[in-house]
Amino acid sequence: MKHIIRTLRLFLRKPRYFVYFNWIFGIAALLELLINLSSDYWQTFRLVTKPSILIILSIYFWYQTPVKTTQTRLFQAALFFALAGDFLLLFTETNSVFFQMGIGAFLVTQVLYAVVFSKDLPPNRRTFIRRNLWITLIFLAYQVVLIGLIFDRLGELFIPVIVYSSAILIMVLSAINRFGHVSSSSFKWVAAGAILFMISDSLLAIQKFYQAFPLASFWVMLTYISAQYLIVIGWLKNKETAL
Repeated sequence: MKHIIRTLRLFLRKPRYFVYFNWIFGIAALLELLINLSSDYWQTFRLVTKPSILIILSIYFWYQTPVKTTQTRLFQAALFFALAGDFLLLFTETNSVFFQMGIGAFLVTQVLYAVVFSKDLPPNRRTFIRRNLWITLIFLAYQVVLIGLIFDRLGELFIPVIVYSSAILIMVLSAINRFGHVSSSSFKWVAAGAILFMISDSLLAIQKFYQAFPLASFWVMLTYISAQYLIVIGWLKNKETAL
């Protein structure tokens, strides 16, 4: 068994197999998106296709980080809670409690991502965000406008939504704060992924609390899948085990 695990780890770490990973991930993502566009009959298959996105990313991340550190374990935990959130949100039409539990799982993901990104920064230095407070103001204004749109329909979810919005804001700023402390490609990929994550959550909030719009689930998943891919692969680009 140890030999099999070691062989699989080496297999997944070889650069050329990154192409195979992309094919596997791409097929899983395509199936999930196509089912989003399909009739109700096919929606049951999302019990497989939706979780497969984070399962594939988690396995790949695990084997790309053979040296387990606090940072990599926190990242792996973030992916686990995102997977839990994906699964729980599949049952929101059955019971609204699943929506709250799913958002709770994603809240943990946002916090863990923020911690992971913050660990990429050297201690006791004036960070990029502190030198450019206007960036914080832009994203804060964006969140305020979004909450303003859905405020009347939040009801008892107002406080949880505020907490979650704060968490994802901190996550995005933490990703941007890596500027100058990591490789250029790692910064760009992770920052783009973090922003797409915020956009995906915004689309979900608008669809659920403000006004439904055509292909809402498709656009939510497209931005979400892209976000997770960019964050995972982008973060790996800055490590010794990077591709």
